[in-house]
Amino acid sequence: MLFFDIFGYQDYSFSLKDGRYVLKILMPGVTKEQCSVSVLGSKLSVSDGHDKWSIELPRQCDIESLDAKLDLGILTITCGQKAQDGRKIEVS
Repeated sequence: MLFFDIFGYQDYSFSLKDGRYVLKILMPGVTKEQCSVSVLGSKLSVSDGHDKWSIELPRQCDIESLDAKLDLGILTITCGQKAQDGRKIEVS
């Protein structure tokens, strides 16, 4: 798992797996009660009770399918992809 230092001292990875976006943030020592995840428009915000970080989600992210889980110090946030707008055009 590749983690990047973009959330200040927090490390995270962002990937697309099995048609879902997966954001993993290392949050050692943070409990579920201290952790907060919110979304406004396409901006995802994460707080650990002391600090708050934000990341812009891809426009293909289906906000309605967001899911968050904190387990063993790793916050995993998943989001499905929106159906592509478009249609098949019949050729006559």
